[in-house]
Amino acid sequence: ITKHIARVDGEQVFTGLLTVTNDLGQIRTCNLVATKSHSQFESALFQMRHSLDTYGHDQPQIFYTDNISDRLFLENSFPSLRNNVVAIDKYANLDPFEVSITGMTIFPKDTSQSINDAISTILDDIPVDGGHIAVGFDTEWNVEISPQGYIGQSGKTAVIQIAYQNRVYVLQISTALAEGKLPQKLKLLLEHPRVFKVGRLINIDLSRLQSACHETCIFTGGVDLAKLAKERGLIHDISKCGLADLCALVLKKRLNKMTLIRLNEQWENANLTQEQLEYAAKDACVSLLVYEQLMKLSIPTPLSKSDVLISHSPILVYSTDNTSIVAKGQISNSTHSSFFDDIKITAQRIVVDISEVLVPGAIIRTHHKRSLESFGSPLFSIVCLRSHVRLCNGTAMSFNPPEPSTAPVFPPTSSIQRHADGTLNDPILDTSEASVEGESISVSELWDHDLSESDKVYDNHTTQANDCRESGDSSDGLLLRIEDPQDWLNQPIRSRVLKDVWHVFHMFYLSVTHGLRKQFTRELRDAIFIPDEEDRIRVNTWGAQQNPPQTYESLRNSSPQFLRQHCKHVIPPPHIQGMVAFHYIDVHEEQTPLK
Repeated sequence: ITKHIARVDGEQVFTGLLTVTNDLGQIRTCNLVATKSHSQFESALFQMRHSLDTYGHDQPQIFYTDNISDRLFLENSFPSLRNNVVAIDKYANLDPFEVSITGMTIFPKDTSQSINDAISTILDDIPVDGGHIAVGFDTEWNVEISPQGYIGQSGKTAVIQIAYQNRVYVLQISTALAEGKLPQKLKLLLEHPRVFKVGRLINIDLSRLQSACHETCIFTGGVDLAKLAKERGLIHDISKCGLADLCALVLKKRLNKMTLIRLNEQWENANLTQEQLEYAAKDACVSLLVYEQLMKLSIPTPLSKSDVLISHSPILVYSTDNTSIVAKGQISNSTHSSFFDDIKITAQRIVVDISEVLVPGAIIRTHHKRSLESFGSPLFSIVCLRSHVRLCNGTAMSFNPPEPSTAPVFPPTSSIQRHADGTLNDPILDTSEASVEGESISVSELWDHDLSESDKVYDNHTTQANDCRESGDSSDGLLLRIEDPQDWLNQPIRSRVLKDVWHVFHMFYLSVTHGLRKQFTRELRDAIFIPDEEDRIRVNTWGAQQNPPQTYESLRNSSPQFLRQHCKHVIPPPHIQGMVAFHYIDVHEEQTPLK
């Protein structure tokens, strides 16, 4: 529709149509947008939320979308989507970090005298010969949350956490800030340039604290851990690396930041709870431990013309402007050759073996101007400039940064011909067409057609499919044992923003000549949609009166659209679907290995 509306000089003005419907099929908002930027429909969603409030309707409890990456945007637009959500931690596979396992002890301090006494034990250790000491540093403050779930104003710094040696001080300074001054020893520590305050975004914390107490002296000595990690080649994008990422990367532990303790209005309380003390201490403790591990790694050093090249020495390859790491590897044995891949090896060039690619699109101009991805999967060798290579500590090569999320890769849109009535020209049922080898079709297209098995061709494939089904239907036997969906409500809600299931089906593409494509479609469908038992009985009762008799099982294959209109289906929660998926894979691996 956007291709035919509001053209200017023949040019398309709108690129998309944003439509939101409710569970009754009513359109709540419908907006033509010029780009896919969130700013294009942010106002429309705000007006929708305001309209629901104005007329006394409930805010959305579940939101289905075709693009799950919009989750945070939708949650910000409709705070109701965050109600009672227990999100899955990014590093749920790692053991949680606990202060107790480090041997550190937490000491809360809430008076100026006790704070001065605690800080004095740190200041006394500053070397007199010009050296430095490092402390883990973090702060907490009150965050106002509205009844609707909005984040409001933030208060002044209420708590400072300082980790040093085997102790963590949790300093309650809200009263001191209210009086306009900090304890004297704490002020000295914050101003001291040889006391390194290590943490993530540490200079923001120091600046915020300095503004709150109206100090003219500059709070200095901040050391950002992400910058240290980048200098040592552990990460290549500071903006996407938080303290929890560094904890997972360096300490191999999960730092739990997804907690209600973090954002609340209780940090200025006179007595902090044990949960607050432990949460506050963790950030400072992790900061210090990460710093200590990073300082054990050397900063990658440039290669000079006079350096002796030793094969297998670990290296990092940088971009053409030397600002970011594009690959990791080692010096190749071929670097001492005169030529490599028809490229002359000069004093300015070096051959390296690449073991890990970080930026696939990076162009290696000295190697026929090829991109890294054009060389295929590692290991492979490239010729690059010495000035783009850094020698690094071998330990740094063993650290793997958090993997970025990647979008699914879709096969080309199916170009399968359709009959005039719109039905699919199925090569298995219609062999008069030319060969369609290499063509693919989405599961969503297959689902709207007869999924009953055909015996006309590909007998070997259908025999395997029947054997697999007879050995134990990979979905029915398991799903039929789930008697009461109400039991599912006892599980935590992981997200109220969900991927629209119809778009999920469109993400799966199968070869139109694959003998098991229909079986896969059936079993994927049956793993996701569970029939309502009462509706299923009604369908079977009606089907028994037909000539020839029909059952729910036969109708779901031969007349899928009819069945969807007359039988309600339920989508099970993730913990049930995961069980079904593993069962499905196990059965098929035994009968027909998936490739």
